[in-house]
Formats: sequence, C-alpha cells, structure tokens
Amino acid sequence: MKRIISTAVLAIFVAATGATMTACDDDDVAAGVVGAVVGAGIATVIYDNNRCDSGYRTVCSNYYDYYGNLRRECRQVYHQCRYDRLNVPATESALALAAGEERIQVRQHAAANGLTVEAFAKEYWMSFEKAELYWTALDAADQGNAAPLRALGLSSEDIQLIGHMQLPTQAGIDALAKSLDQRADMTTAMINRVRAWSMSEKNRICSKPTFSMSGDEKKLCNVQND
Repeated sequence: MKRIISTAVLAIFVAATGATMTACDDDDVAAGVVGAVVGAGIATVIYDNNRCDSGYRTVCSNYYDYYGNLRRECRQVYHQCRYDRLNVPATESALALAAGEERIQVRQHAAANGLTVEAFAKEYWMSFEKAELYWTALDAADQGNAAPLRALGLSSEDIQLIGHMQLPTQAGIDALAKSLDQRADMTTAMINRVRAWSMSEKNRICSKPTFSMSGDEKKLCNVQND
C-alpha cells in the first residue's frame, strides 16, 4: 500500500514550522507518527562505553499502573551493544525514514539501533506486556493502518492532534493510559518527550547541507532534488 508519508511527516511539525496544511486521514498521520515514537525511543537508550559485552542481561521496569500503584517486573533480554558495533554504519534516522514511502520496519530498525521493547518499557515506565501491545500498534501504523491506535483508545481527533504536534484530548490521554495500564501523567510525559525529540531531530537533519542529505531527509525537510 503506497503511503503519502512525506505529507504526513510534515504535518507532525506544523506547530513548529507554522505551516498551513490540509489534514491527512488517520492512516497517513498514524504512519508518519511511527518515526517520531521509534526515533525518540532509540534516542533514550544509554550505552556503557567503558565495557559492553553482547549477551543476556536482566532488564527491570518500574511503573505506576493506571490506578497509581507502583509495580516492578524483570526479564532476561539479549542485548547487542552499540559499543561492539562501532564499525557498523548507523541506520538512517527513523524520522527521515518515515518521510519515504516504504515501511520503517519498526522492530528491525529498533533492534539495529540497540532498542528493545523491554528497554522502551523501562524508559517510559510501562509493563513489558503493554509495551509489546503499543509496539504492535506501531507496527500496524507503519503499514498505514491506524485501527490498532484507535483500539488503544485514541479517537480520530486525538490521532490528528498528535500528528500535528499537539497533545491529544484529555479523554484520549486517559483512554491511552488505561490501555497501557500507565498513570495518565506518565502517558502525557511520554508524548511530550516524543514531541520534543521530533522537533530537535528535524532541526538537526534540516540544518545539514543539501548535498549531504539522503532522499528521505530531503523529503522530510521539503527540499527539492537537484
């Protein structure tokens, strides 16, 4: 299914750029949001540059459930350190990839950049089960299908608001928090971190000389090919 992602990604930054755009449908906007969520998650991964050996390690996630009870769970996760991969070229920014017409490949892209579902859960204070549920919805959105995001409680209005760099409605935040079994203020904080990273990442990419930009980066920054 061919997607109009360049338009969708630009819609994400309307608030930052002051641009005026015609609203895209939910599927297009949801597909564009994936790059922001996955990219922000990758940016939070912390590596030990003094010693980092690949292998299984224990990852624990502390989180407040929807009702405010503090929970903790741990599991063994295989970790491929970026320290061991310094000679491997980094993959393209998820935000730039979202400007193209192909899938980002959520899980593969995250894994290639050292981000696991478990690390995502730890960083954003949610259970492993709910983080997996969220990533499943992102996988569908990566294919241009917003239905799983709506199943998490986000209305069409909420998806459009997030896509235009605004917080969803209070009802949308509450519904998403309940679906992710996460305290509502933590859900708000997660969305705000994604928004802040997205603006910073777009500014970083678009400040590069045009000749050094990839095709996806040019689409993200609305730069015409020579």
